[in-house]
Amino acid sequence: MPQQQSADSGNAHNVWQITADSDGTYQIYSMLDGGNTYCLTAGVYGDSTDISMCIWEDVSTDTQRFTFSPCVDGTFRILTESSNSANAVEVINAGTSDGADIQQWEVNGHACQTWELISIDYVNLDALTETNYTSNSDTWISGDANDDGFVNSIDLTLFRTLLLENLATEHQQYAGNVNGDEAFTAADLVLLQQYLLGMDQHFSRQSVPETCVYAAIDGTYTEGVSETVNDGYLADAYLNLDNAAGITASWNLAVMNRSPKVRQCGII
Repeated sequence: MPQQQSADSGNAHNVWQITADSDGTYQIYSMLDGGNTYCLTAGVYGDSTDISMCIWEDVSTDTQRFTFSPCVDGTFRILTESSNSANAVEVINAGTSDGADIQQWEVNGHACQTWELISIDYVNLDALTETNYTSNSDTWISGDANDDGFVNSIDLTLFRTLLLENLATEHQQYAGNVNGDEAFTAADLVLLQQYLLGMDQHFSRQSVPETCVYAAIDGTYTEGVSETVNDGYLADAYLNLDNAAGITASWNLAVMNRSPKVRQCGII
């Protein structure tokens, strides 16, 4: 039975993948067991107002189909198809502690029935550190209003406020222009909401290239020597590999997944 748990860095037990069906509904896959086996399921009596949720193997029935109803604050109600959208997924008794069970209940407008959709890169990169680099250009991720590296409902809410109150900086206007028409408008908010719901998988506008310079001396190398004898280097030193066979050098470059961040890279 699904339960409410504290948010963490994205472990399989609290990461979900939303997949659109041809009828406009969605299936919600748990990332347990690879993310393509178990679906959020409303149970066999889908029209009951008191039924616990579970995860079950994909059987392609209405008990595993949902619709997302947007709220004015950028959150969503998750409505069960088996109840003809009369019921919403909620935390039982509006519990706020870890371990509270999840059920479906008739739509009542309470906060326990509203959910944020937070996009994450489901990859463990904790052990990988990007090589230091210098940059000479302003960059942004399309759809990322607060520059936290992710595109989620928080960005949608912030973009709404910036647009309504005409407060967006030039940087935020570039990030908010996700449909590529060279203007940040309400049409971009519509596309961003569709993206968060999985209805549109990409934005038309890409980030402008960021020119990054990775110093050779900051990479990982074998047998090379750090020197400052000769002129012409831009970092603290340069790497002398002495043209010897078998010497290697490598650099770790971070690449964003769903929300593109384009980089032009040079090694010095």
